[in-house]
Amino acid sequence: MQRLTDIVRADLSAIMTHYRDFTRETRIQCGAIRHTVYASLQAQGMEMPADVSPINAYSLELYYIDIDDPQFNAALRKNAIMYVDDVGFRVVDTTTAMGLRVVSLERRMVR
Repeated sequence: MQRLTDIVRADLSAIMTHYRDFTRETRIQCGAIRHTVYASLQAQGMEMPADVSPINAYSLELYYIDIDDPQFNAALRKNAIMYVDDVGFRVVDTTTAMGLRVVSLERRMVR
């Protein structure tokens, strides 16, 4: 008997690594640890507090199949700096669901 998690894992692998309609090979780094994964960087709506101008910050979400690297996953914490294809972002939040890692990122632009 197949479990739902097995079905989702197989579909997730096909979507992220075989069909790649929304993903591409991406270098991610947090701390000194670097990995190359198939990932999708998606623009995300962002609510700004009163002291932040929407002109100088934007929010993205990075989706990839969770990496079996406890040190890397431990480094992904709030306010950590994560590099996506050598561009630095601040980690706002991270979660995993059914093998998919979702990292909410914020990038501030210098005026």
